[in-house]
Amino acid sequence: LGLDALWSTVGRPQDYWFHVADVPGPHVIARKEGGGSASLPAEVLEKAACLALWYSKEARQKKIKTVHYTTCDQITKPKGAPAGQVALRKHSAIKVPLVEKWLR
Repeated sequence: LGLDALWSTVGRPQDYWFHVADVPGPHVIARKEGGGSASLPAEVLEKAACLALWYSKEARQKKIKTVHYTTCDQITKPKGAPAGQVALRKHSAIKVPLVEKWLR
């Protein structure tokens, strides 16, 4: 499964997408259960961001702690962009520590 299919096919419009800021790396999807405009629970938000950090070797090496996140319906694919490169209509950012106990 390619990165583009993750947000465009697997991710539903209301699901949340995470990616480490300013470096190549994995895309993480967190399912948002139920309808409405409620946000993800803070713990889910932090854990999903932590996963994005953990699986980004470059982020760990550079000690980057900022992760961008948005809902899947805010992601677009620029024409001619390489696989995995996306544009975000709007997004938020979260700074998280790398909490290894969450990753076990």
